[in-house]
Amino acid sequence: MKTTKTFAKQLGRSADMTAEAYDRYFTEYQSDSGQTVYRTEKAIELTCNSRGRALSVGAGNFGEADCIKKAGFDIEICDLSPKAVAKAHEKGYAAFAADISEPLERCGYDFIFCMEVLEHVTNPLKALKNLADALSPSVQLIISLPNEVNLYRRLAILIGRQGIGGHEYYHLRFFDIKSARK
Repeated sequence: MKTTKTFAKQLGRSADMTAEAYDRYFTEYQSDSGQTVYRTEKAIELTCNSRGRALSVGAGNFGEADCIKKAGFDIEICDLSPKAVAKAHEKGYAAFAADISEPLERCGYDFIFCMEVLEHVTNPLKALKNLADALSPSVQLIISLPNEVNLYRRLAILIGRQGIGGHEYYHLRFFDIKSARK
Protein backbone atom coordinates (compact mmCIF):
# COMPACT_ATOMS: atom_id res chain seq x y z
CA MET A 1 0.00 0.00 0.00
CA LYS A 2 1.36 3.40 -0.97
CA THR A 3 1.89 5.92 1.77
CA THR A 4 1.50 9.69 1.67
CA LYS A 5 5.30 9.95 1.60
CA THR A 6 5.47 7.64 -1.45
CA PHE A 7 2.83 9.68 -3.29
CA ALA A 8 4.63 12.91 -2.39
CA LYS A 9 7.89 11.59 -3.84
CA GLN A 10 6.08 10.49 -7.01
CA LEU A 11 4.78 14.03 -7.35
CA GLY A 12 8.37 15.30 -7.21
CA ARG A 13 8.17 16.86 -3.77
CA SER A 14 11.16 17.27 -1.50
CA ALA A 15 8.94 16.85 1.55
CA ASP A 16 5.92 14.69 2.13
CA MET A 17 2.67 16.11 3.44
CA THR A 18 3.33 15.45 7.11
CA ALA A 19 2.11 17.24 10.20
CA GLU A 20 5.36 19.23 10.11
CA ALA A 21 4.69 20.28 6.51
CA TYR A 22 1.24 21.48 7.52
CA ASP A 23 2.65 23.29 10.55
CA ARG A 24 4.66 25.26 7.99
CA TYR A 25 1.57 25.68 5.80
CA PHE A 26 -0.55 26.87 8.73
CA THR A 27 2.14 29.38 9.74
CA GLU A 28 2.84 30.73 6.24
CA TYR A 29 -0.48 30.60 4.39
CA GLN A 30 -3.07 33.29 4.90
CA SER A 31 -6.24 32.35 3.08
CA ASP A 32 -8.79 34.95 2.00
CA SER A 33 -11.20 35.03 4.92
CA GLY A 34 -13.82 36.81 2.79
CA GLN A 35 -13.96 33.91 0.34
CA THR A 36 -13.83 31.41 3.19
CA VAL A 37 -16.77 33.01 4.97
CA TYR A 38 -18.76 33.29 1.72
CA ARG A 39 -18.24 29.60 0.88
CA THR A 40 -19.08 28.57 4.43
CA GLU A 41 -22.26 30.65 4.51
CA LYS A 42 -23.36 28.99 1.26
CA ALA A 43 -22.53 25.57 2.75
CA ILE A 44 -24.54 26.35 5.88
CA GLU A 45 -27.54 27.12 3.65
CA LEU A 46 -27.38 23.47 2.56
CA THR A 47 -28.16 22.39 6.13
CA CYS A 48 -31.73 23.78 5.82
CA ASN A 49 -31.56 25.39 9.29
CA SER A 50 -30.70 22.08 10.94
CA ARG A 51 -28.06 22.37 13.63
CA GLY A 52 -26.07 19.93 15.72
CA ARG A 53 -22.60 18.63 16.31
CA ALA A 54 -20.29 19.71 13.49
CA LEU A 55 -16.72 18.92 12.52
CA SER A 56 -14.72 21.47 10.55
CA VAL A 57 -11.87 19.74 8.70
CA GLY A 58 -8.79 21.96 8.42
CA ALA A 59 -8.39 25.04 10.59
CA GLY A 60 -7.28 27.47 7.89
CA ASN A 61 -7.53 30.98 9.24
CA PHE A 62 -10.59 30.05 11.38
CA GLY A 63 -13.00 31.99 9.16
CA GLU A 64 -14.89 28.77 8.44
CA ALA A 65 -15.02 27.71 12.09
CA ASP A 66 -16.10 31.19 13.24
CA CYS A 67 -18.91 31.19 10.67
CA ILE A 68 -20.10 27.68 11.64
CA LYS A 69 -20.05 28.56 15.35
CA LYS A 70 -21.90 31.84 14.74
CA ALA A 71 -24.59 29.90 12.83
CA GLY A 72 -25.33 27.88 15.99
CA PHE A 73 -23.46 24.62 15.48
CA ASP A 74 -21.61 22.82 18.28
CA ILE A 75 -18.27 22.82 16.44
CA GLU A 76 -15.07 20.87 16.73
CA ILE A 77 -12.02 21.29 14.47
CA CYS A 78 -9.59 18.68 13.21
CA ASP A 79 -6.34 19.49 11.46
CA LEU A 80 -3.16 17.63 10.60
CA SER A 81 -1.07 20.50 11.99
CA PRO A 82 -0.39 20.46 15.75
CA LYS A 83 0.22 24.24 15.52
CA ALA A 84 -3.25 24.73 14.05
CA VAL A 85 -4.79 22.58 16.80
CA ALA A 86 -2.94 24.57 19.49
CA LYS A 87 -4.14 27.86 17.94
CA ALA A 88 -7.71 26.50 17.82
CA HIS A 89 -7.50 25.74 21.55
CA GLU A 90 -6.20 29.28 22.17
CA LYS A 91 -9.24 30.61 20.31
CA GLY A 92 -11.55 28.52 22.51
CA TYR A 93 -12.39 25.75 20.05
CA ALA A 94 -12.48 22.05 20.77
CA ALA A 95 -9.90 20.65 18.38
CA PHE A 96 -7.83 17.56 17.74
CA ALA A 97 -5.04 16.48 15.40
CA ALA A 98 -6.07 13.98 12.74
CA ASP A 99 -5.06 12.78 9.31
CA ILE A 100 -8.29 12.24 7.39
CA SER A 101 -6.46 9.70 5.26
CA GLU A 102 -6.85 7.44 8.29
CA PRO A 103 -10.08 6.53 10.12
CA LEU A 104 -11.07 9.17 12.66
CA GLU A 105 -11.18 8.14 16.30
CA ARG A 106 -14.09 10.48 16.98
CA CYS A 107 -17.46 10.06 15.36
CA GLY A 108 -21.16 10.83 15.71
CA TYR A 109 -21.06 14.22 13.96
CA ASP A 110 -24.29 15.57 12.50
CA PHE A 111 -22.40 17.66 9.92
CA ILE A 112 -18.88 17.61 8.56
CA PHE A 113 -17.63 20.64 6.67
CA CYS A 114 -14.70 19.66 4.44
CA MET A 115 -14.06 22.88 2.59
CA GLU A 116 -11.00 23.29 0.37
CA VAL A 117 -9.26 20.25 1.94
CA LEU A 118 -9.49 17.25 -0.40
CA GLU A 119 -6.99 18.74 -2.85
CA HIS A 120 -4.39 18.36 -0.08
CA VAL A 121 -4.74 14.58 0.36
CA THR A 122 -3.28 11.81 -1.77
CA ASN A 123 -6.39 9.64 -1.71
CA PRO A 124 -9.53 11.82 -1.60
CA LEU A 125 -11.93 8.85 -1.91
CA LYS A 126 -10.40 7.17 1.15
CA ALA A 127 -10.55 10.47 3.04
CA LEU A 128 -14.23 10.88 2.10
CA LYS A 129 -15.00 7.36 3.32
CA ASN A 130 -13.26 8.07 6.63
CA LEU A 131 -15.24 11.29 7.03
CA ALA A 132 -18.51 9.59 6.09
CA ASP A 133 -17.80 6.90 8.71
CA ALA A 134 -17.51 9.67 11.34
CA LEU A 135 -21.03 10.93 10.61
CA SER A 136 -24.20 9.94 12.41
CA PRO A 137 -26.62 8.07 10.12
CA SER A 138 -28.53 10.17 7.57
CA VAL A 139 -26.71 13.45 8.07
CA GLN A 140 -24.55 15.70 5.88
CA LEU A 141 -20.98 15.79 4.65
CA ILE A 142 -20.51 19.15 2.95
CA ILE A 143 -17.56 19.46 0.57
CA SER A 144 -16.04 22.37 -1.31
CA LEU A 145 -13.19 22.13 -3.83
CA PRO A 146 -11.18 24.95 -5.38
CA ASN A 147 -11.66 25.80 -9.03
CA GLU A 148 -8.12 25.14 -10.18
CA VAL A 149 -8.88 26.10 -13.79
CA ASN A 150 -10.36 29.53 -13.08
CA LEU A 151 -9.84 32.50 -15.40
CA TYR A 152 -7.03 34.03 -13.31
CA ARG A 153 -4.99 30.83 -13.44
CA ARG A 154 -5.60 30.41 -17.18
CA LEU A 155 -4.47 33.98 -17.87
CA ALA A 156 -1.37 33.51 -15.71
CA ILE A 157 -0.37 30.49 -17.80
CA LEU A 158 -1.14 32.38 -21.02
CA ILE A 159 1.33 35.16 -20.12
CA GLY A 160 4.00 32.67 -19.08
CA ARG A 161 3.58 32.59 -15.32
CA GLN A 162 3.14 29.43 -13.36
CA GLY A 163 -0.61 29.05 -12.94
CA ILE A 164 -0.79 26.26 -10.38
CA GLY A 165 1.38 23.69 -8.76
CA GLY A 166 5.09 23.76 -8.36
CA HIS A 167 7.63 22.20 -6.10
CA GLU A 168 6.40 23.73 -2.84
CA TYR A 169 2.69 23.87 -3.69
CA TYR A 170 0.44 22.21 -1.12
CA HIS A 171 -2.24 20.91 -3.50
CA LEU A 172 -1.69 17.28 -4.40
CA ARG A 173 -4.77 17.04 -6.63
CA PHE A 174 -6.26 19.47 -9.13
CA PHE A 175 -10.00 18.94 -9.51
CA ASP A 176 -12.14 19.87 -12.44
CA ILE A 177 -15.88 19.21 -12.69
CA LYS A 178 -15.39 15.66 -14.00
CA SER A 179 -12.87 14.57 -11.35
CA ALA A 180 -14.87 16.25 -8.57
CA ARG A 181 -18.00 14.32 -9.54
CA LYS A 182 -16.02 11.08 -9.72
